[in-house]
Amino acid sequence: RMMRWKEEVELLQEEMRHVLQFLQWHALWWDNIAHLCTLLGAKKEGVVAYATRQAQICHNLGSKFEASWAQHLTVITCEVSSDPLALALPDLCIPELQAPL
Repeated sequence: RMMRWKEEVELLQEEMRHVLQFLQWHALWWDNIAHLCTLLGAKKEGVVAYATRQAQICHNLGSKFEASWAQHLTVITCEVSSDPLALALPDLCIPELQAPL
């Protein structure tokens, strides 16, 4: 059971890394939209303003997730790696499907 929880934590960490990487990529994508806009006048100003705002939202969201997740991951990682009995949870099998004793 301990190995399953350890694997779950590893998968969760990888998913978090993917989310942060995606948000970083998406922010750069919006920055490129702002810089590559070929419109003129007010339309260009509107596209640049919108793209800049979207890029900032991605940056802020990534920073917020990273800060929030860092707190919880430290606790979870310590519990999973330090004491195999720390996460001693009951098996969640359906009683009828368990092998008879």
